[in-house]
Amino acid sequence: EVYSAAYFARLLECMRGELCRRGESNITVFDINDATHRLGDVANDVALRRGELGNFSHVLDAVQESRAEVIYHFGGMLSLPSDKDPPGAFSANALGTYHVLEAARIHKVSQVIFSSTIATYCHGLGEEPIHDLTLQRPQLFYGACKLFGEQMGAFYRRKYGLDFRCVRYPSIVGPGVRTPGSVQYTSRVIEESALGRHSIGGCAAGKHRDGQLRAGRRQPVGPGTGRYGVGALPASEYHLRRR
Repeated sequence: EVYSAAYFARLLECMRGELCRRGESNITVFDINDATHRLGDVANDVALRRGELGNFSHVLDAVQESRAEVIYHFGGMLSLPSDKDPPGAFSANALGTYHVLEAARIHKVSQVIFSSTIATYCHGLGEEPIHDLTLQRPQLFYGACKLFGEQMGAFYRRKYGLDFRCVRYPSIVGPGVRTPGSVQYTSRVIEESALGRHSIGGCAAGKHRDGQLRAGRRQPVGPGTGRYGVGALPASEYHLRRR
């Protein structure tokens, strides 16, 4: 259900130098799966705590006991499982995000980084590049929950002054993807080609029913667009032009 540990381990590997430079340590990973092998090479560098996002007591205790200063909220149920199990998705993705934000408020966490998704967009899109004023009308229940999370975070910033930042990922490409998702074709294209297989079934964003891969939707990144890569997360508020 929650993919935060495995994904965060890869992110931590990429950001290890930056985190050391900023003097950050005592990292706690919160996940429904407490298998340490999923953390790879960073298993000895973090504390792994088992819990569920949908359980407020679990989230509250984790934030309190870790004395968190920053929360990277990457946990959740992915797109196709969310459509198959809306109550479970609501608990993990919508209610879970509320629990994270409320725990941050109660324990005075300074910053929450939230992973959202391109799935907040769907209906009514033209051919123009997506920007911060593009209408968000998701088709999947996953996208609806993520959009709710974005708006909750914006509310917590306005009402409580929480430094809430959101990254809308278009697609995450990497080895070992097993959970079904609407944009997992990007990883499968690479893996299936490496295995000498020439066709991939299914239909996903950017992939059409005729089996041909076509150019995906463009999302400009950088100052003035409201979207930044992970490396921009430590940026000062002055450099984040759209809130």
